[in-house]
Amino acid sequence: DNTNSSSNNISRCGYRIYRARWLMLFYLSLLNLLSDWAGLSVAPIATLTSRAYNSQAGNYGDNNNNYEYYNNQQQYQQATTYIQPETLVTIFLVASSVGTALEPWILSRLGLRRTIVFGAFCNMVGSLVKSGGLPPITVLTVSSFHHGMYGKFALYIGFFLVGFSQPMFQCTPALLSASWFPEEERTLATSIALNSNQIGVGCAFIVGALWVQAPSQIANYFSLLSLFSILAFVGTALQLDDA
Repeated sequence: DNTNSSSNNISRCGYRIYRARWLMLFYLSLLNLLSDWAGLSVAPIATLTSRAYNSQAGNYGDNNNNYEYYNNQQQYQQATTYIQPETLVTIFLVASSVGTALEPWILSRLGLRRTIVFGAFCNMVGSLVKSGGLPPITVLTVSSFHHGMYGKFALYIGFFLVGFSQPMFQCTPALLSASWFPEEERTLATSIALNSNQIGVGCAFIVGALWVQAPSQIANYFSLLSLFSILAFVGTALQLDDA
C-alpha cells in the first residue's frame, strides 16, 4: 500500500524496493575487498615477511637478517626456512578453489544471508589467527604467532581460512542483486560487488608497500586487517538480511 510506505522504501510496479539494499551491497563489497586485501597482503612485502617470521625468537634483526643471533651459518639456514611468502599466496588460492567448489552446497544449505555471514566469520577468524590477535594490544595478542614454527602454522591456517571464505562473497553478488535490486540496477550492483576485489588487490599493494617498512611492523599491519574483518563480521551479522 503506497499510502503506508515509509521513507525507507519505494514502491515500484507492485514491488517494494528498499533503500537498505545499498547497505547489503556495502557489506558484500567490503567483504570482497577485505578477502583479496588479506589474501595478497604479503605479496608486496615478501622479503620483510620472511625476515619477520623466519626467526625462532622473534628477533626481527638488522640488515644482516639476524645472522648474528645464531652461532653459525648452518643454524642460521635451518632457522630461516619456515616461511616462503609465495606459499602463503598459493595456500590462499587453493583454499579459494576449495571454497568455490563447496559454495553451491553451502548456499543451498544456509541460504544467502547465512552463507555470507559464515564467510565473514571465516575471514575474521583467519585474519585473527594470521595476526596473532590484535597487536599492539598486549592482552589480545599471542606473540608466539609472530615468528618461528607457531608463526608458520598460524599463517598457513589464517591464509587458508581467508581463502576459503572468499567464494562466499565472490560467488554471491548476482544472487544478492537479484534479491534486493530492481532489474535496471542489478548490473550496477553486481559490478560494484565484484570490482571490490580489485580495490582489495590495490589496497594490498599500496597500503602494504607504503606502511610496512620493517619486519616489526608486519604484526600491526595484519592487526589492522583483523580489526576491519571484525567490524565487517559484526556489521554483517547484525544488519545483513535476506530479501
